[in-house]
Amino acid sequence: VLLYSHSWLPAQVDGVAVCMLDHAQALAARGVRVVVATPDFLPRGAALGPKALERIPGVEHVTLETQHTPVYRRNLCMRFSVGNLWRGG
Repeated sequence: VLLYSHSWLPAQVDGVAVCMLDHAQALAARGVRVVVATPDFLPRGAALGPKALERIPGVEHVTLETQHTPVYRRNLCMRFSVGNLWRGG
């Protein structure tokens, strides 16, 4: 099962992050192969390193490159790139 969540702990602390973490954990406990895809929460060109994201035993976690939303530039979205397509495949 591939789960995509724009929220993930501890980078995004909200109800969605908590629910997605719980769903992934429950599926893995049932023996389902789970891959979680989340943003890396690191805008391109940022000086800081990527934030450590919560890991779940038995769940593969793929982080996708992030960019500022075109035009609006005040929030983040997934960067459309060959690298992100490759990671998701």
